[in-house]
Amino acid sequence: MDECTRPSLGRMAKIGDLYDVRTETLMLSNVFNDNIDEFVEKKSIYVLDSDSFNSTKTSEKLRKLEIDANASLSLLCGTIKAEGSVNFVNNKVCSERAVHCNIVVRKTTKKEQLNYKQLKLREYFELSGHEYATHVVVGITWGANAIITFMDSNKNGNDKEKGKSFKYQREGNANFLGDIKSNETTEDWKGAETKLKAYTDIATGKKLPQTLEEVKEFIDDISTSEKEGNPQMFHLLPIDSLKSFLQMNLGTSTKFSTISQSRIHKIESIFDELDETYGKMKDIVEDINNTSSVPRKEQNMFHRHLQDMSNEIATVKESFHGLPRLIRGVVVKFSRISKLLFIGIFWEERKS
Repeated sequence: MDECTRPSLGRMAKIGDLYDVRTETLMLSNVFNDNIDEFVEKKSIYVLDSDSFNSTKTSEKLRKLEIDANASLSLLCGTIKAEGSVNFVNNKVCSERAVHCNIVVRKTTKKEQLNYKQLKLREYFELSGHEYATHVVVGITWGANAIITFMDSNKNGNDKEKGKSFKYQREGNANFLGDIKSNETTEDWKGAETKLKAYTDIATGKKLPQTLEEVKEFIDDISTSEKEGNPQMFHLLPIDSLKSFLQMNLGTSTKFSTISQSRIHKIESIFDELDETYGKMKDIVEDINNTSSVPRKEQNMFHRHLQDMSNEIATVKESFHGLPRLIRGVVVKFSRISKLLFIGIFWEERKS
């Protein structure tokens, strides 16, 4: 089985640390009983990547953050908590007509990789203490991530092209943020209806940006910093695969399963539809609030409907919490709605 990845989410690890993908637990023990630096390649690299997109869909956010199917399952179902830049995934959609622009900046500074195919590693292998682990950390990517979001409420509903006019380009190594194409476009995003939010997993020494100019300074500071940043991604190898490479007796295997890309897409689409429905309902309630001819009693009724919808959506999302353990082979009790959702997802897949 090939390597897989998990976002660090602020966690620190070292090569050889044990990991349980069923519960997304970074364990406190290491599979090696001595220093193995001679087997670890440490490569300094400088890669600066930037992107922008207008979608608010959870599925699109996960793709832009380069989070794979199994990590997506854990994030959506609450097995691991989204923190730092990844917390951007949880940014709630409060309106379907609002105009959004999301700027994603990824900086890679260093990669550590274990050469786990060297048989000499067997001399350092700890023979006990890893019975409950599924994987070993064999690589760590270091760097910094930042996501800046712009949201214009677009109350009149006639300015959907605004997001497309926000051009984010890389202009050389020194000023990769680039500029907005014209002063007119810059002014478009300075209105009172525009809200700005930043997500990052590093401490830059500066306050989070509140204006467009501060956004440029904030991201430029990340790009020019000589610090290596923090672990961004853990590269994991199944412990049984490591034993196989080292030609060791496998003994008792720790069983686990993974989820396919097609199956995670079905789960993501449910989250997308729930958020879209809530956003449309919130727009309706907002319009009613701004219509003086609607009596207060009716306004309150729609507010109650919106709150009920919010509660029901939260219940549906919470019902997914047991799915990762069920998929990965952990015995756990499930609510009736969890079972129905899970059966429905896989029944649709069988029909197709």
